[in-house]
Amino acid sequence: MGAGWRAFTHPSETVATARKEIANLGSTLEKALSPASETEFNQEIGPHRRFDWTRLELDEIREVRKQLGGTLNDVMLTV
Repeated sequence: MGAGWRAFTHPSETVATARKEIANLGSTLEKALSPASETEFNQEIGPHRRFDWTRLELDEIREVRKQLGGTLNDVMLTV
């Protein structure tokens, strides 16, 4: 309610903010719709593409996190 009242009482500020947000949305959409750059990880899917997995003990991951810092998610993404 407070934001609505501020928008009503400060229209020029509201328009400027709206323009900025629309420009940001346009930039985001442009990036989302453009093709990804060429890398070894961004190749056409073919018969040689593989997927693999492994099991890790959560306590081991916690120990790595404790020794190096960061979060459990940081450790998993690094692995």
